[in-house]
Amino acid sequence: MRTLTVAGALALLALLAGCPPKQTTPEPAVGDTTPTTTEPVVTTPEPRPEPKEKDLSPAEVRRRLDDAVATLTIGTPESARRALGILDQLARSTPDNAYVFYNLGLAHDQLGENAQAERAFERAIELDPKLARAYMGLGLLQEKDGKTRDAIATYRKGIEVDENDMELRSAVIGALRRQGRLDEAIKEAKSALAYNSKSLPVYNDLGLVYIEKGDLSMARFVYLKALSQEGAKNNAPIRTNFGWALYLNDEPLLARRQLEESYALDGRYLPTLIYLSSLYIDDHNYADAVPLLEEALSQEPDNYGVMVNLGIAYRGVGKLEQSKSMYEKAIAARPNEADPYLNMGVLLGDYFKDYDGAISAFRTYVSRGGEQKELVEGYIEDVEKEKQRAERQKQKDEERKRREAEKLERERLLKQAEQNGGGAQDGGGAQDGGGAQDGGGAQDGGGAQDGGAEQPDSPWGNQ
Repeated sequence: MRTLTVAGALALLALLAGCPPKQTTPEPAVGDTTPTTTEPVVTTPEPRPEPKEKDLSPAEVRRRLDDAVATLTIGTPESARRALGILDQLARSTPDNAYVFYNLGLAHDQLGENAQAERAFERAIELDPKLARAYMGLGLLQEKDGKTRDAIATYRKGIEVDENDMELRSAVIGALRRQGRLDEAIKEAKSALAYNSKSLPVYNDLGLVYIEKGDLSMARFVYLKALSQEGAKNNAPIRTNFGWALYLNDEPLLARRQLEESYALDGRYLPTLIYLSSLYIDDHNYADAVPLLEEALSQEPDNYGVMVNLGIAYRGVGKLEQSKSMYEKAIAARPNEADPYLNMGVLLGDYFKDYDGAISAFRTYVSRGGEQKELVEGYIEDVEKEKQRAERQKQKDEERKRREAEKLERERLLKQAEQNGGGAQDGGGAQDGGGAQDGGGAQDGGGAQDGGAEQPDSPWGNQ
């Protein structure tokens, strides 16, 4: 089951970086996501000299923080490094500013620098224990590092300082679900909805818990309830996960409608790309599946499942080399997984006619514990038979080519003999000399024609 990854959720926090709750330090401009500079602050003198770092005014701190926040929202490594340059300067000039360290945590996270990001979030919490966003950032990092119990404890601390933060409540539910503590997650979600019955993040997480439990009727009920709330119809996660619940409940037409409408809302939302492409592959609509999976792979280049599905979709549109490449990447990513070998075997056997390669892939699938062992053993038998037929056909083709070559050679010799015989008659036709008739040689030349006529009408026709 695929949902928004922890890393993806953490990246979204950058959008809120400039809009913290009640605070005493300068607040970045609300809604201003356009940086006033696209480069880190430099020391080159300007017409009006920059103040020394230790003498930055509150207005200047606010301006630079706005720049950093807006740059972070771009979400690329380059923009994160630019933001980091600004924030490092601000941290030196205003070392007691919790929001500077909070955004430092986001910048380090975008660069994959988890240890630095964690220290920055912890420093932000130390400076302002009521900064709930910092608890969220720290908890997400802890989850990403596999410390789920620590993350849950961190989220709960954040809720203690801001009980209105429904995203933190949702984070607890999601973490419990990922730990497999599904009954606890349901209890947590019901408690959160008792506090705020209109929280879309909580509805979304509760629906996911029921999907994971296999209780699709309850998942369906939860998402229908969510869609009755304000703003839910424009909420891509709600529409996507409702669509997936419908799909699992064997309601493909309704599922497709929800997923396509979710895709129209957000064409880059990863779960939508994955789920909708799965429906398209089921319908053999490979042409529409390919661009969705290519976008998904651009977001998560190491996503094993996307590699396998993109290999299937490429095969479906005739891009066989790209299909093979995707399977090879999936095998490299998870060499002990069985499924890529099954798909590779089908590709090699049915399309590349590489029977030995196909048999090897199928046998590897079985050795890896593939669930469709009996089916694949049948494939192996079929491929071995096809290989034998192909070898027999190859022998027949080679024999046919040999006979055709012999036929062409005989025709060449016959034509040559006819040409030689015709030349002798011309010589004998010079009757003025008379001697040509007397000489048996001219007659022999005619005999060359007779010799050609001695051949059967079709010496190779019965072969």
